[in-house]
Amino acid sequence: MDGVLKNLTEQELASRVMTEAAQKAGISPSSLDGVILGVSKQTSNPSNCARHAALLARFPAELSAYTVQRQSASGLQAIYCACLNIRSNYARLVMAGGCESASNMPIEIRDARYSFGSSTRINFDMEKIHQIGAQPRELYGELKGSVIAERLAIRHNISHKMIEEYAEMSLEKAKQNGSASVLTLEVRIGKKTEYVSCDQLVNKSCSLPLLADGAAILLLAKKPMASRDTVLAEILDIYTAAGAPDRPEETIYKALAHVLDKNGLTIERLDRLELGEISAVCSIAVLKLLTEAGVGQKHLGHIVNTNGGMLAYGNTWGASGSIMLDRLIHDLRKAGGGYGASAVFAEGGQAMAILVRVNG
Repeated sequence: MDGVLKNLTEQELASRVMTEAAQKAGISPSSLDGVILGVSKQTSNPSNCARHAALLARFPAELSAYTVQRQSASGLQAIYCACLNIRSNYARLVMAGGCESASNMPIEIRDARYSFGSSTRINFDMEKIHQIGAQPRELYGELKGSVIAERLAIRHNISHKMIEEYAEMSLEKAKQNGSASVLTLEVRIGKKTEYVSCDQLVNKSCSLPLLADGAAILLLAKKPMASRDTVLAEILDIYTAAGAPDRPEETIYKALAHVLDKNGLTIERLDRLELGEISAVCSIAVLKLLTEAGVGQKHLGHIVNTNGGMLAYGNTWGASGSIMLDRLIHDLRKAGGGYGASAVFAEGGQAMAILVRVNG
């Protein structure tokens, strides 16, 4: 957030990645059956980001597009919708993913329609109320990320030292193993032109992820349509779990356990696991639940967030799920293939998990 991408809106970020995705896959946008994007920030600018981005990318005007919202799991929800369309034979080739520009998040002026006096006007920074508004305030209070983290630390007996060590580990992994972004972006800043070809990591470790701008788009195709040479990965299953808004670790664990059990797999069979780091405390709590279920710590250390996570790269909200999936797939390919899973929390007490397979 407020970095070199701050002048690019989410639809501009998405349109550039969409164009690149089509070119790299060697397909014409006219062959697409639809575009689905996940965006957490839903405003009138634009009111349908997917449609706006598709037109901005010069995709055919006849190509339908729509936008979905499931908080930080919005990008993964878009991919889920694309899978449903393909598996139900409504589509054969769909472009899906997520995008977010936290830098361009607006200030809301509440209660201004009928009264605009200085005594009645209330301003809200959407950046600060994003998590609070994900559940009824009258039932859960102002449930910020920091509040949830404090409760998790107490419930799971997680010390400050453990939190600091995890945050430092995430950043160190990103510095050592973090891969460059697929697309090099040309960005105009004043009279200068800058080129962004890799993730901008945070300067120091932090226990709560900083807001970030980003986009990730994937091309999903029906099996017979995709040749073996162009297939990067096969999506085996996606599952959404729900639970108490202040117990994200339990909901993430539930989503992950269900998608694995349904497909006859265990954590031990996974070669990579991407966990959404909504906080260092939450990640530690999820790992504790996994070890309590019998998963070896050595195995978890080998497969979990091998390139670092949100604590290092930042939280791109609506783009997080698709960015994590993209990182998971490329990490599996680099490792020679295998099974991989990714799980991301959606503010308000939901979580999504996806299971993929990459052939070696």
